[in-house]
Amino acid sequence: MDSKINFERSPATNISILVVGGGIGGLCFAIEAYRKGHNVRVIERRPGLDDLGDIIVLQPASLRSPKRWPGFMERLAVFAYEPVLVWKVYDGTLLGKVQLGPEGDKALPINRNDFHAALFNYAIDIGILVEFNTAVQEYQESGIAGKVKLTDGRMLEADLVVAADGVGSTSWKLITGRKEEAISTGFAVYRVSFPAEPALKNPIIAKEFNGCKTYMGIHFGPDVHGVFGKNESTIWWTMTHKDSGNAEENWAQNAPVENALPYVRDWAPFYSELIKATPGGKAIDWKLMWRNPQPKMVSPQGRVAQMGDAAHAFLPTSGSGAAMAMEDGFTLAACLHIASQRGRHKGDIPLACRVYNLLRFERVACAQLQGFANRELLHKADFAALKKDSSKLPVEMKRWMGNHDPEQYAYDMYEAAANHLIDKTPFADTNYFPGYIYKPWTIQELISASERGEKIELEDAMADLQGEIVDLGAWVQWYAFDVIGEITFKQRFGFKEQRKDINNTIAGIETGLVYASLVGQIPSLHDYLLGSATVNYILTKLTGGAGNPMPTIDQQVKGSVHMTDNDCLGHLSANLLAGSDTTAISLRAVFYYLLKNNNSYRTLQKEIDDANTAGKLSPIITFSESLQLKYLQACLKEAMRMHPGVQFPLERVVPAGGATLCDVYLREGTIVGVNPGVVHRNTNIFGPDSDQFRPERWLNPDEEVVKMMERNILTFGAGVRTCTGKNIAIMEMGKLVPQIIRLFDIEWASNKPEWKVETYWFAKQSDLHVRMRFRTAL
Repeated sequence: MDSKINFERSPATNISILVVGGGIGGLCFAIEAYRKGHNVRVIERRPGLDDLGDIIVLQPASLRSPKRWPGFMERLAVFAYEPVLVWKVYDGTLLGKVQLGPEGDKALPINRNDFHAALFNYAIDIGILVEFNTAVQEYQESGIAGKVKLTDGRMLEADLVVAADGVGSTSWKLITGRKEEAISTGFAVYRVSFPAEPALKNPIIAKEFNGCKTYMGIHFGPDVHGVFGKNESTIWWTMTHKDSGNAEENWAQNAPVENALPYVRDWAPFYSELIKATPGGKAIDWKLMWRNPQPKMVSPQGRVAQMGDAAHAFLPTSGSGAAMAMEDGFTLAACLHIASQRGRHKGDIPLACRVYNLLRFERVACAQLQGFANRELLHKADFAALKKDSSKLPVEMKRWMGNHDPEQYAYDMYEAAANHLIDKTPFADTNYFPGYIYKPWTIQELISASERGEKIELEDAMADLQGEIVDLGAWVQWYAFDVIGEITFKQRFGFKEQRKDINNTIAGIETGLVYASLVGQIPSLHDYLLGSATVNYILTKLTGGAGNPMPTIDQQVKGSVHMTDNDCLGHLSANLLAGSDTTAISLRAVFYYLLKNNNSYRTLQKEIDDANTAGKLSPIITFSESLQLKYLQACLKEAMRMHPGVQFPLERVVPAGGATLCDVYLREGTIVGVNPGVVHRNTNIFGPDSDQFRPERWLNPDEEVVKMMERNILTFGAGVRTCTGKNIAIMEMGKLVPQIIRLFDIEWASNKPEWKVETYWFAKQSDLHVRMRFRTAL
């Protein structure tokens, strides 16, 4: 060990680890595992270090553990680029300069070969053995050891074998029980680096770099994009392009750079000049190979674990291939360390590996899909629109990727994950985009979807609206309409996707409500309006609709005739009339009163955050999970008390013989009604502060007080006249509200201090304009 490095190791765990693969991921794991007290040995099939000089961007999450390695980050600082990426469209139009990562937690761009060398030298300096020219032919295991058979016939074994040997790893046969062939993604990438000084004599190249000490840029056009840069000594460039052929055994083949020129024929001259300046006229044409996502990263007996590209291949457009490999290593090292501290020492190695698998797979799958989505956004961008408005770049660094500490996450989540694996207790990862749910997918499916022009979606429907003023009132109605459409017809209407009132459906319902609420107060008017035979005849001819359906229904009931499709459709459509408006009104009320009462907002946000941190919330929060959020339930009840959806009297007719209510005798036939909004402000029931939004009233330890309040809530009616859709509305609210509060910080953004309420049977609100910013997701 280099005596100059004050490298402190945890107490020895006596766990022996053989790392197959001395690339970036393998070396990161080896160093971190060594720091955790494990015994580490590294073998590498190549004769030496990676000499590819293109860039990798180390996202903040992948730097958490290396920052704990004494002196290592100082070594990297010598080679680091300024974390700024210059964006241009293929014709040279400047779109902007983007900082990679937030201030105080920036990403670290560095040449691949410089980073690889820094890792190797650091590993050697702290005493880790790395053997080159040592290739694995086959992976094996027993109940107590992982084993590898080398191509020279030797057998090596350790308590754990870590397969960090890239996409070509032969570990798949042991992990999945079958040979997993790597397949083409349909793309390849040219990669090359060379001395900067000769190329900078070209004025076009020199002008692009503008005398900068370090520089990174991206130029993109239809179905191709190039990333390039320079530091003080080296220029490098890459170009991702379509490639229909599958790879041979050697995926990194030298190719004439002139083959790249046709891809930039219609571009501004810089990129073609950069290509032509490549010494020797050769570049590596790296076939972008892929294995479809496999949930298994660990062998059946838990003695061989995959990491990095051996477990999950990445497209360069994910911007996270190296970072995810590093995160794998830090997570696995921590899991093994935790296992060694639980008293069972080596006996817990298989469990530790299974926990590692559980903690990593969904985050990795999410990042993999992000790579495909990014490539589609780049290659199929609306270039004309971008040149007019460059404020929204097609791709940006996602905060959910960088805002993470994989090592600490393993320590925080290990027990919950282990209990889930052993006892099947509930568990949900929280280290990826909230709202993303992993569903099996293949590269072939994504390519086909791309060819059909379908968008590869990963994120929330409102992801692109962060920071902008949003009419939240409209969004919650679109949500409610799509949900009731899914429930009623097993198909969403697409309000959220199209972001508009499709076919003026919502406007049509509002028109009907206005008519019913006004004419309902003077029923005799109906005979001269829609109740008129003449008017009905005209409307029937105009719309092709049917007249009064009741005689037909009566006939069908008496004659036991099945209802027609149109009759069924009419009943189903009734769900839409009541099921969307009332839910949307209640959702608007929840968000409005939370925004107007900051203490309640922050209390709810903390409850949701605490549950999320404890692993009690799924990526898409379930109804049963929301019921356990007691303050959330109190907020929902209080919002519906303050603003019930129906604010016309709920009328009843006094039956034969009359009735006495509150010591007042009412004759039979008398119409009696009460406005729910009035009842809900009754101080005798809800307390002297009944005009205030205070969710805590529903958390009163006196159960009788709470029961009395619940008996007098008329938001959904009461008794036999209770709304049949009550439970659906409560379910919708219970799922949406915590999801939004978990994802976003929301602030009032209307130019008016209050919302606007118009009551035509429903008390519908408008002017609920807010600004929404992602908290941890993006």
